[in-house]
Amino acid sequence: MDAVDGPGIARRRQADFAAVLPPVVQSVGAARRMLREDLVAQGVAAPVLDDAMAVLSELVANSLRHATPTGDGGVRVSWRVSLDRLDIQVTDGGGPRRPVETRAAPTDTGGRGLSIVRQLTSTWGVSEEDDSITVHAVLPVRPSR
Repeated sequence: MDAVDGPGIARRRQADFAAVLPPVVQSVGAARRMLREDLVAQGVAAPVLDDAMAVLSELVANSLRHATPTGDGGVRVSWRVSLDRLDIQVTDGGGPRRPVETRAAPTDTGGRGLSIVRQLTSTWGVSEEDDSITVHAVLPVRPSR
């Protein structure tokens, strides 16, 4: 059933999206395009959309840089939009270290990804299963006006 979130804004109560992307750098852009298309179709406000694309980009890029593919040969991305939140998940085959936020020096060329995720989300975390690691993040959702 649809929900009305303000004048002329109707969204599905929950929407699920999931895809397995190949472990190549082009998957970051592909994930961003899919997320943008889905969130625009659901009437998610532009500031949330921008933050969500930055978060997804960081999580997919980190997965490609630091982990192995999942058992199905890629990186799984998924998200769910509900009335008040967007849940994003990126799953890979794990790497030599569990994903952790680091403190990058001003001259470092990397190491800021999970700090960016922390700043843009209401919560984020890491879960492990037998052969995979999932980084999940939650952003509050506001309808566009």
